[in-house]
Amino acid sequence: MKILKNQKGIAPAVIILIILLVVITAGVGGYFVYNIYWQKQTVQEQGKAEIKSVFTKIADQPEVTSFNDKDFFSEYGWWIRDDNEWVQFTFSNVDTSNLVGDDLTLKLKLGVTNKRNGDENLDGVVDVMLNPEIGQKSINYINVILENKNQGQKAVAMGSGGTYWAYRDLKIKKSFVVDGKLIVRLYRTKDTNSAPSAVGKVAKVEIVTENEITELKVPEGVYENDDPKTVHINIPTDSTGGIAQEGIAVLFGNKKQ
Repeated sequence: MKILKNQKGIAPAVIILIILLVVITAGVGGYFVYNIYWQKQTVQEQGKAEIKSVFTKIADQPEVTSFNDKDFFSEYGWWIRDDNEWVQFTFSNVDTSNLVGDDLTLKLKLGVTNKRNGDENLDGVVDVMLNPEIGQKSINYINVILENKNQGQKAVAMGSGGTYWAYRDLKIKKSFVVDGKLIVRLYRTKDTNSAPSAVGKVAKVEIVTENEITELKVPEGVYENDDPKTVHINIPTDSTGGIAQEGIAVLFGNKKQ
């Protein structure tokens, strides 16, 4: 009977001791888990902070080709017009191995006009295709606006007129660079050189969305058939027409420092 009494007296103490040990163990374990977690987080954050990059030019002066020979002038470069449907830039030896992030920026600086006689304030529009002949590594960008930012600033002068600078920055995935090469083709609509006079007119093209439908907002009476893809596109090149001048089509990326 004494043994039974002792068991009754000891059991509560043992239970309390066990509970205390469990609480203490859980507390110590939780403390270490908490510290390990935040140490890992701190290391990760430090690692992220240490990756610095700078926006850097990685390719310039690409090779230039076009759908046909309309028209090339050694003093002006390519003047893509009439039934010439596209112009193409081919970048070679593009190194993306030291870049941060997935994106490249393509900067275009092209001459735009209707008939070259006073068409100094026009936006243009093109469709852009990357790698047109490489199936799975090809993509289309529809209705890319070439924006006339400095109205009246000539790209090249021809007689009393010329072409006028228009710009576009386009984000593209660096995965489209295949074996160091990226092909960028700009498509336009064939024209018959019958656009109305745009002298003194400012033609801003906008992309608008209404009722979930996205379309171009184009000023009337400026472009041939009111189609801004009929503009003539000027690409200044070397005297052979094979290489774009510096700054005409340029690739940039965020390069690790």
